[in-house]
Amino acid sequence: TLSYLLVFGVLALLMGALIPQLAENVSILVKNLPQYVESFKAWASNFVSWISRTYHIDVTFFDNINNEIVKAMNSLANLENVNIFANILGNTVTFFYNWIMAIVLSVYMLVAKDFLCNQLKRFAAAFLPTKWLPTLYEIINVSDDKCGKFLVGKIFEASFIGLMVFISMMIIGLPYASLISVIIAVCNLIPFFGPYIGGIPSAFLLLLVSPTNCIIFLILLFTIQTIDGNFIGPKIVGAQVGLIGFWSLFSVLVSGALFGIPGMILGTPIFAAIYTLLGRKVRKRIEMKGENAEKVIEMNVVDNRDITNIKAKGKRKSSLSVDSESSSNESDAE
Repeated sequence: TLSYLLVFGVLALLMGALIPQLAENVSILVKNLPQYVESFKAWASNFVSWISRTYHIDVTFFDNINNEIVKAMNSLANLENVNIFANILGNTVTFFYNWIMAIVLSVYMLVAKDFLCNQLKRFAAAFLPTKWLPTLYEIINVSDDKCGKFLVGKIFEASFIGLMVFISMMIIGLPYASLISVIIAVCNLIPFFGPYIGGIPSAFLLLLVSPTNCIIFLILLFTIQTIDGNFIGPKIVGAQVGLIGFWSLFSVLVSGALFGIPGMILGTPIFAAIYTLLGRKVRKRIEMKGENAEKVIEMNVVDNRDITNIKAKGKRKSSLSVDSESSSNESDAE
């Protein structure tokens, strides 16, 4: 009960503070979008003409890109299309239905948590070999620890970045601060690619208003993301996951390719759990093999000269063996 009161209390405060501003931002954006499109078309045309005059190059390629962008912007500005509103309405209804059912299901699961866990343990004891159960419990424990800490840390980190973006944009006076801060916060739940997924459309939105606003926002976002990547992220999320940058990027790419956005969010903690379990298994196997395994680990990898020497030694050994075989054959013949 306290958990739900805390969660819904925080959500109520956020919604009360953000929803009116979000609604106002969206309303202003819809109202001014045709004007923004015309301004962007004029700015793009002047920019292409400036490139042509200054550098004396063929701008046909830029003209084609400009025409495609203009077509896309014209289709964006045409908000009177009934299908767009129908899709938005259908997606909104589906979104709220899924969240309501998820909350109801979570209540039932938390109320019956002990009973469900006992049932699963009895089922496992009845149908699985007993020697498997300690390993199974270890897998569940590590997965729960990695996923839980990662998600809590990532939500806190994303909320902090969104709040920093909102405060900074309000101080500087950039438009659509509420809308952009929410986009940045939500997209930052995705490791590595989240800042780009949220930053690119936000920067493009400000580019429609003013190129100067877009440049200021990019500098601001780069500064905040640099602070997060060097100080906040490693302390909040990095220590919980325990993966180096390469494996984190690898997990995001693979899980994102297989399962889309949910895979990009959950792929890192799941891979961290597998990484931890496999690391424990490797350490145990090395300990079982003893000092010889430790010595092999400390050996340097052979370079090309060593490989050449090894091959030369192998050839000499093979020639010696051939000579010995021929001498033995001669002795047998005698």
